[in-house]
Amino acid sequence: MLIDKYMSDRKNFFYYLLPSIVSSLVGIATIPITTYFLDPKDFGVYAILSAFVMPVVALSTTGVSWVLGGHFYKTEGDDNRSLIFNILFFDFIFKSFWILLLWFLSPLLLPWLVNGYQAGYSLFFKLSLVTILLSTFTASISYALVLKREAKKHAVVEITGPIVSATVTILCLYVLKLTTISLFLGPLGAEIASVLIGLWFVRNSIKINLDKKWFREIIKVGLPSMPLELVNLLSNISDKYFVQRFMNLSSLGIYSHSTNYKSVFSLGFKAFNRVFAPHVLEGFSNENEIKIAKLKKQLVKWIGLAGIGGIFVSLFSKEVVNILSHGKFIEAAPLVPLWYLLIFFMGFGTTYQQFLFVRKKSLYLTISGVFTGVISIGLIALGAAKFGMMGAVVAALLANLVTQLSFKIYARKLGCASMGESRIFAMAASVFLVYLANILVDFNLISRVIIAVLLSVVVAIVCGLHKTQGTLEN
Repeated sequence: MLIDKYMSDRKNFFYYLLPSIVSSLVGIATIPITTYFLDPKDFGVYAILSAFVMPVVALSTTGVSWVLGGHFYKTEGDDNRSLIFNILFFDFIFKSFWILLLWFLSPLLLPWLVNGYQAGYSLFFKLSLVTILLSTFTASISYALVLKREAKKHAVVEITGPIVSATVTILCLYVLKLTTISLFLGPLGAEIASVLIGLWFVRNSIKINLDKKWFREIIKVGLPSMPLELVNLLSNISDKYFVQRFMNLSSLGIYSHSTNYKSVFSLGFKAFNRVFAPHVLEGFSNENEIKIAKLKKQLVKWIGLAGIGGIFVSLFSKEVVNILSHGKFIEAAPLVPLWYLLIFFMGFGTTYQQFLFVRKKSLYLTISGVFTGVISIGLIALGAAKFGMMGAVVAALLANLVTQLSFKIYARKLGCASMGESRIFAMAASVFLVYLANILVDFNLISRVIIAVLLSVVVAIVCGLHKTQGTLEN
């Protein structure tokens, strides 16, 4: 039985990792094609308009992760299926209201918000709104599948999106000879395909029943997350707004290109977290100290793998960006290793955040998130105004670190065990030092290869990557 559970964990991790691998490969393969047909300004337009639709997500949030995370393992049968249906239903209704409002207000808002606004941007903006509306179902379904540990189905839903998006985008560019609009049509096609497949997968996991109990729980637990979600989103889009405001759309295109690599890095963490999070929620819900101890060891191993990846990113990002973007976006290369540090920050804070979900500390999550979010917006504005793209990246990193620290401080106060933060910060500092050394010394290619191999061996030994890891199941 223990072997079966161990193999199940391994298989689930593979299925959660597979979409990340596919998305990374598709994303990397698409970069040379899109950068061949399009210029930095095209990507700048896509980045700023896509960013301006994101507040819809915050204003219409039902706190999916908060409500499902706090109740999924405490309900079963029809009650569990009713929970999932109500989450999907109310999330869609709330988003529809805000999307319709922005749809009609866009002619007034866009000329004021976008530096160098053109009439065609209105169509692009509306395509982004429809994409966001459809993503309502995809995000909620994906999270439900993770909690149900249906890794295969989750993999299919997650893989469909990037493949369809890349296919539609390339067809629009190469066959139809379209330009900027191709960047908006790809994600729209992806959401349509993902929604259809996702709804089919959960058809037997939902019960059509508008339950007052879950509506009250959404109001009580979910809606308090709205201010937090809104501030977080404003923080996440503020860097794009201030870069294009203090610089221009072409600079925003360079900056946005660097965030493509950040997205690729995040995929690996998401794969790990989709296996990790259900165990964390279950361990904290049942106060299982043995499982929590195993989770800590698993986290340390993950950080070791992330450290090895960070070493290679720090030493070779310039060559990779130059090749993939035909030299058009080489200014993005110094930003890429800095974005990689987000992996360590998210790895540090995720267990403490899950602990607070289980304890239903919605008020604290909201207040602390709003406070740190407002500070981060100010930091990003100052960083972008004074130091351009580099300043915006550093400010965003500092803001994220403060947010994760706030989770840790309160969770530890409530009795949560330490989850290896000293090891995580040590690894992050080591990767950053490699990044600085490469900039200051400018090692040749052979030297960088030797350094990368030697440091990777050291990290593997220190983090115990050469040792086998048992199952996380009881």
